[in-house]
Amino acid sequence: MRLFDCRKSLEKLERRHDGAPDGPSRMVRECLRLRRVPLKDFTVENLRVMIDQQLGLRHLIPLAVEALADNPLAAGDFYPGDLLKVVLTIDPRFWAQHRDLQGKVDGITARAFVRIATVADADKETQFAATERVLQEAYAEFRYGIPEAAASTAMTV
Repeated sequence: MRLFDCRKSLEKLERRHDGAPDGPSRMVRECLRLRRVPLKDFTVENLRVMIDQQLGLRHLIPLAVEALADNPLAAGDFYPGDLLKVVLTIDPRFWAQHRDLQGKVDGITARAFVRIATVADADKETQFAATERVLQEAYAEFRYGIPEAAASTAMTV
């Protein structure tokens, strides 16, 4: 259940104006632009970008969880599951304050792994070549607090 109006932008919801959408990099400009977009108009890619930058998490994570509940491997511009990956790797302090969402993401991640496991081998090589490994590393960090670099070792132990 959402406790905010998706017809509003992050700028309106957070009651913070960041100025004109210009900045030193394309990413800064895009994030400033997205802060002005009503949340109902966000795409999976918009969610991925903003969450990856750790922006507006209080409002964007619930939207991402809704999108991932429909499709655990929802894709932005990179690969199947890229939204789930950035959700799994946000600052752990967010999850400490939002245990209900953390539980939902845990279940969604389990569904993502089941979906990857049931994909035909030929499709797995083309569609999900890196997805499974990336999600395993991100999930280890989410679930166990293991940094991504050490996750592959920990998952084999």
